[in-house]
Amino acid sequence: MENNNLENSVSIKNEYEISRTYKLKKTTMKKLYQIKANEDDFNIKFNAILDAAIVCYYNEIFEK
Repeated sequence: MENNNLENSVSIKNEYEISRTYKLKKTTMKKLYQIKANEDDFNIKFNAILDAAIVCYYNEIFEK
């Protein structure tokens, strides 16, 4: 699997303006940790990963 370095696709410098709390399945958290471990940036935040995933999913659905 190719490492896509999310830092390039998500501006970590941007402040996250909205705060929400979500509950995730244990298996989903394992996947999230695997994505984080695969990143070049050891300090990447889960917010950046989830933000990039939502943008990617949105683009897949609405920008066909």
